[in-house]
Amino acid sequence: MYLLALIVGGGVLLILGRAFLTGRSLQLLQFELIGLVPVAVIPQLLAFYVPATRVWVPDLLAPVILVWSQIVLLGFIWINRKRPGMLFLGLGLAMNFLVILANGGMMPVTPDTATSLSGFDAWSAGARFGPGKGVVLPTDATAFWDLSDRFLLPDWFPYEAAYSLGDVLIVLGALALLWAMSNGPKRNGKQNRPEQIRRPLWATNTSSEYEPQIGG
Repeated sequence: MYLLALIVGGGVLLILGRAFLTGRSLQLLQFELIGLVPVAVIPQLLAFYVPATRVWVPDLLAPVILVWSQIVLLGFIWINRKRPGMLFLGLGLAMNFLVILANGGMMPVTPDTATSLSGFDAWSAGARFGPGKGVVLPTDATAFWDLSDRFLLPDWFPYEAAYSLGDVLIVLGALALLWAMSNGPKRNGKQNRPEQIRRPLWATNTSSEYEPQIGG
């Protein structure tokens, strides 16, 4: 979640810059049942990412909250599947949901990956990886291992995190959605001005010296 927010935040800055440089205005896209998003995201934030609340969430309840969040988000994306970027968002989320559901409701992380991120090298299979949504599982005990959080960011990146192939598609979908939002009409462009009707020069005056004079 932190990594996704960081990358999308950078994408927002780039796309805002693109809209500014090209003179385009931002356009708000209309979504159906937009209220499903906070219904899905807020429980996940409280359970995994807000320190004041996540300490109260028992380990048995954490997978239920994560699965619930994924199901609601998939429903929202399906309802709005014709919007820009939703194909990538839906496919990435479905891939993450598959591996989460197949491994007890949490995202698998290998012991080697957990050690690389934490520096602790005595992970046991099935242990929860920190307060987040990860669970430590060896490769041979992980269903759909190729879809798990098996990738690490390069050393030069200022933030350490593991991510999945589904996360990559989710980021691409989010950037495609933001790009569409920055593709509004040009500000003060000629297309926004009413087209003026040009009249021939001879029709600009209501009278002419060639008109017949009345009277002596």
